[in-house]
Amino acid sequence: MNALLLKKRISLIVYAIAILFLLIHVAMFILFLVNNVTPMVYVNIFSMLFYLGSIILIAKSKLAAFGVASYIEINIHMALAIIFSGWDAGFQITLIGIVILLFLSEYFARSLEKKIIPTIYLAPIAAVAYLSSYIVTIFYDAPYKLPQGVNIALQIGWAVIVFVIMSAALLFFVSVATRSEKELTEEVTHDKLTGLPNRYYMASFFQKIQEDTSSRKHWIAIADIDDFKTINDTRGHNCGDYVLQTIASLMTSISPNIEVCRWGGEEFLLVGDDRTSPSDALEELRKSIESYPFNYEGEAMSLTTTIGFAWKKEEQSIDEWINEADKRLYYGKESGKNRVCQ
Repeated sequence: MNALLLKKRISLIVYAIAILFLLIHVAMFILFLVNNVTPMVYVNIFSMLFYLGSIILIAKSKLAAFGVASYIEINIHMALAIIFSGWDAGFQITLIGIVILLFLSEYFARSLEKKIIPTIYLAPIAAVAYLSSYIVTIFYDAPYKLPQGVNIALQIGWAVIVFVIMSAALLFFVSVATRSEKELTEEVTHDKLTGLPNRYYMASFFQKIQEDTSSRKHWIAIADIDDFKTINDTRGHNCGDYVLQTIASLMTSISPNIEVCRWGGEEFLLVGDDRTSPSDALEELRKSIESYPFNYEGEAMSLTTTIGFAWKKEEQSIDEWINEADKRLYYGKESGKNRVCQ
């Protein structure tokens, strides 16, 4: 993902989190004010001012600072809420769920290459706040008990909020992990220049052919661009890249039933089966390359390719099969190039 787009998306997510936390504290302010929990009224005034001010931190891209500061604020707020209004209100639920937002904050910071305090050092704060506030409630009664109906509503409300936030965060992480794994697999198994599969990809593809129990017959072809070294030497590597990309595009347009990969350098490997005639398809490819109007920076070029192909014999290993096609290719090179050889 583009770095600028990533930064914009992360900023929007963090803004949304800050606004959500602000709204929660507004609700808490009203709740404590109505129920005369005076100390928590003042605590929530501070919290509301904090989240209003945090918008400045986010605007200045101080996302890591916002993450750490809000994490500490939540731990202090919830510990005090437990001490003043009791365990039955369920404020401790947030101390369990908030840790995941801390990890999310670290991920955002790392994605933007910002300096961070590792989450592993901060996560114990929630455990300390949880346990210490619980111990306090064992030995001292909460001075501002909330009505039972309010406690039940808070228990349900905190459970729903924490569940939604945790589910959203975990869904985000699953999405990131899946996308990263897909991108990594694509990078490992595909050639960056042409976008074609590479040797690593073909290893698993050949394994499937070996395990194929159907009666379908397979063929393999190795295509080599004639005199490609001359192109690189006389016109430069950028021109060579243009040629490789163009020929890769021509090869993939032959048939949807033919697997094409960049085998290495100027060599391409094509694998098909008896649904497609190799003689006809490869001859069509040879002609399309020969007649294609290659043009790089206003200079026209004529290019040809030599192709050797072979049907797979039942007793052959993959290496023997490839070597057979390779021998046909070299025979074509030695006998004049620009031809398909079997």
